[in-house]
Amino acid sequence: MNNRDLRTFKVDLQTAFRLAELIPENAVRVAESGIQTAEDIARLQAIGYDAFLIGESLMKATSPGDALRALVGRALSTQASVPAR
Repeated sequence: MNNRDLRTFKVDLQTAFRLAELIPENAVRVAESGIQTAEDIARLQAIGYDAFLIGESLMKATSPGDALRALVGRALSTQASVPAR
Protein backbone atom coordinates (compact mmCIF):
# COMPACT_ATOMS: atom_id res chain seq x y z
CA MET A 1 0.00 0.00 0.00
CA ASN A 2 1.66 3.22 -1.13
CA ASN A 3 0.86 6.02 1.29
CA ARG A 4 2.17 8.62 -1.15
CA ASP A 5 -0.32 10.09 -3.61
CA LEU A 6 1.74 9.99 -6.80
CA ARG A 7 -0.23 12.89 -8.29
CA THR A 8 0.40 15.33 -5.44
CA PHE A 9 3.26 13.56 -3.60
CA LYS A 10 1.36 14.09 -0.34
CA VAL A 11 2.04 11.30 2.16
CA ASP A 12 -0.68 10.04 4.50
CA LEU A 13 0.07 6.97 6.60
CA GLN A 14 -3.65 6.63 7.29
CA THR A 15 -4.05 5.33 3.72
CA ALA A 16 -2.55 2.01 4.84
CA PHE A 17 -4.99 1.81 7.74
CA ARG A 18 -8.02 2.70 5.63
CA LEU A 19 -7.26 0.18 2.89
CA ALA A 20 -5.75 -2.73 4.85
CA GLU A 21 -8.96 -4.74 4.90
CA LEU A 22 -9.07 -4.69 1.09
CA ILE A 23 -5.81 -6.64 0.79
CA PRO A 24 -6.39 -10.41 0.55
CA GLU A 25 -5.26 -12.40 3.60
CA ASN A 26 -2.97 -14.58 1.48
CA ALA A 27 -1.09 -11.58 0.00
CA VAL A 28 2.15 -10.19 1.35
CA ARG A 29 1.12 -6.81 2.71
CA VAL A 30 3.66 -4.04 2.14
CA ALA A 31 3.29 -0.51 3.51
CA GLU A 32 5.24 2.13 1.59
CA SER A 33 6.03 5.76 2.42
CA GLY A 34 5.38 7.84 5.50
CA ILE A 35 6.82 5.39 7.99
CA GLN A 36 8.81 7.40 10.52
CA THR A 37 8.88 5.48 13.78
CA ALA A 38 8.96 2.02 15.32
CA GLU A 39 5.47 2.73 16.59
CA ASP A 40 4.30 3.22 12.98
CA ILE A 41 5.71 -0.20 12.13
CA ALA A 42 4.13 -1.84 15.19
CA ARG A 43 0.72 -0.34 14.41
CA LEU A 44 0.93 -1.49 10.80
CA GLN A 45 2.02 -4.98 11.86
CA ALA A 46 -0.94 -5.14 14.22
CA ILE A 47 -3.35 -4.75 11.28
CA GLY A 48 -1.55 -7.29 9.12
CA TYR A 49 1.29 -5.61 7.24
CA ASP A 50 4.26 -7.88 6.66
CA ALA A 51 6.90 -5.61 5.12
CA PHE A 52 7.78 -1.92 4.97
CA LEU A 53 9.45 0.35 2.45
CA ILE A 54 11.23 3.07 4.39
CA GLY A 55 13.20 5.59 2.39
CA GLU A 56 12.72 9.28 3.00
CA SER A 57 13.13 9.22 6.78
CA LEU A 58 16.38 7.26 6.42
CA MET A 59 17.71 9.44 3.62
CA LYS A 60 17.12 12.57 5.69
CA ALA A 61 18.95 11.10 8.69
CA THR A 62 22.50 12.24 9.39
CA SER A 63 23.52 8.58 9.65
CA PRO A 64 21.03 6.38 7.74
CA GLY A 65 22.62 3.17 9.05
CA ASP A 66 22.29 4.26 12.66
CA ALA A 67 18.73 5.46 12.03
CA LEU A 68 17.81 2.08 10.53
CA ARG A 69 19.38 0.14 13.39
CA ALA A 70 17.48 2.28 15.91
CA LEU A 71 14.22 1.94 13.99
CA VAL A 72 14.48 -1.84 13.67
CA GLY A 73 15.60 -2.28 17.27
CA ARG A 74 12.71 -0.22 18.60
CA ALA A 75 10.26 -1.93 16.24
CA LEU A 76 11.29 -5.35 17.51
CA SER A 77 10.91 -4.29 21.13
CA THR A 78 7.60 -2.50 20.42
CA GLN A 79 6.26 -5.53 18.55
CA ALA A 80 5.87 -7.46 21.81
CA SER A 81 3.53 -4.84 23.23
CA VAL A 82 1.14 -4.72 20.24
CA PRO A 83 -1.63 -7.34 20.11
CA ALA A 84 -1.46 -9.74 17.17
CA ARG A 85 -4.15 -9.56 14.49
